[in-house]
Amino acid sequence: MRQADRDHRVFDHEKAIVADSWVMFGSMNLTYRGVTLNGEIVTVSVNPSKVAKLATELSGLFA
Repeated sequence: MRQADRDHRVFDHEKAIVADSWVMFGSMNLTYRGVTLNGEIVTVSVNPSKVAKLATELSGLFA
């Protein structure tokens, strides 16, 4: 993927769970090691614009 194509993306390699009013994303694997042992980063947001932006991007990837 060209850098210009990547610049508009909200996230790159992170995982994401998007609900109607919240989003959780980050590098953490949803495994025992990922949750309890590894030093991973996860962000939870209820910001409506961030939720909408991630939902739109995911819809474009998987719709």
